[in-house]
Parts: sequence; structure tokens; C-alpha cells
Amino acid sequence: MKYVAKQYWDERFKKDLSIASVGNASYGMEYNRWMYKRKDDCQEIIFYGVKLCDKNVLDVGCGIGHWLGWFKGKHVRTIAGVDISSVAIDGIRKMFPVWQDVKLFNLDIVDSYPEVNDLNGFDIVNAWDILPHIVDDDDAIRALQNMHSCLAYGGWLVISDQFGRKYSRINSEHVHVRSISFYDGVMENIGFRHIKPIYPVFKNLNYDKTTPAIDNNKGYDYYLLDSKLVEPSEDNTSVTVFQKTKE
Repeated sequence: MKYVAKQYWDERFKKDLSIASVGNASYGMEYNRWMYKRKDDCQEIIFYGVKLCDKNVLDVGCGIGHWLGWFKGKHVRTIAGVDISSVAIDGIRKMFPVWQDVKLFNLDIVDSYPEVNDLNGFDIVNAWDILPHIVDDDDAIRALQNMHSCLAYGGWLVISDQFGRKYSRINSEHVHVRSISFYDGVMENIGFRHIKPIYPVFKNLNYDKTTPAIDNNKGYDYYLLDSKLVEPSEDNTSVTVFQKTKE
């Protein structure tokens, strides 16, 4: 069956609306918590010294609301989320009814979405784990263009992918990981400048070192190993930041 993004994510969230559904579904809750703890650590590094309380933030692919909660914990000025899955958007509204100040949009990042663009320009667009799930390169470029249009001048785009790879690769019907060379080739044309290092996120986590049954009990150990990473892995996640430099 051909991968249809909205259908895939609606079905995935119907089965499981937990951190495992947006992490690695092959592993259990505890393992996925350590994965997200590692992502949180990297996000802290990215925004170290940044005064977030006066920032307007858009979280792309907000899923179960993890990053919405992270930014709310930093007391950002405003926050909004978009997700292709209506199941995810409904789930966030049910799980976090007190989040009345969070604007949520059921939209595909690949498409134009005037509802979001009509809001004031965002200082930060947060797009962890989004581009690898946009399989077609032309669609990925359109998504980057849309995220660019949502940013205020000078705003930051946070994206993750397998930047340490030598070559881009389609891993499965719903995963296309891309090297930094892909982004180097398109970001300047869109109007972005690369302003942060490539931070390694995973090498041991999110990787089948033995079998899921064995690895599932080693989340904490792998988290400690990944916390010491210096260089991005060739076949695992890293994260970086681009800045909007052109309207």
C-alpha cells in the first residue's frame, strides 16, 4: 500500500497516543522516555542563553504535544501547533484541556496554510522529526518554504534529520533520511542561513544494536552513552538550526 501521510499518522495515533507513537514504536514506554530525555537535553543546548519568554513559537508536527509542553514550560509568549493528523490534534485537546492559550491547526506542512500565515510571524519554528517523514524531495522543499513563510525575519528553524550521512536514503515507505548536503543545496535558495552546529542526538538510542527485546531494557545505558557524543552519527538523528535571512 502506498504511503499516504495523513492516513498513516491517523491510524498510528488511533492505535497508540503515547510517547511511543511519536518515538520508536518498536520499543516500550521507558525506552522512549529516555529517547525524549536525550532530545530535551539537545533542545536545552540549542536554546541556552536565549530569552524564550518573549518568543512566539510554532511547533510543526506537534503529535502528542511533547514540544508544546516543553515550550510552555519555558513560558514563551505564544505557542501554536500544527499536525497532519486530526487524531493527534483531538488527542492534545483532550489530554491538555487547560491549554486554552495553545492554538492548534490540523494541517499538512507540505500544503499552504493561510490560517497560520495570517498570525504574526513566529520567532521559532520547531520541526523535530518532521522532514524524514516527508518522503518526496519536492514535498520536503515545499514544507521548508512554508516554514520559512511562517517565520519572522531573523527567526529560527529547528530541524532534525540524519545530517551526518554521506548520502540521503529512503529507509522505508514513510522514512526518507537526508544528509546535510541536501539542506545545503536548498536552504540558501529558500532564504535560510545555517547558524548553529550540527548537534548529535542519537547513536545508541533509536538503533537496533541487538534485538528490541534486549535493547528495550538498556534505554538508560544508551542515554548515558549518547550524552557523551561529540560528532553526529552517520545513521542516526542529529539536530541543527537555520535562520531566516530573506523575506
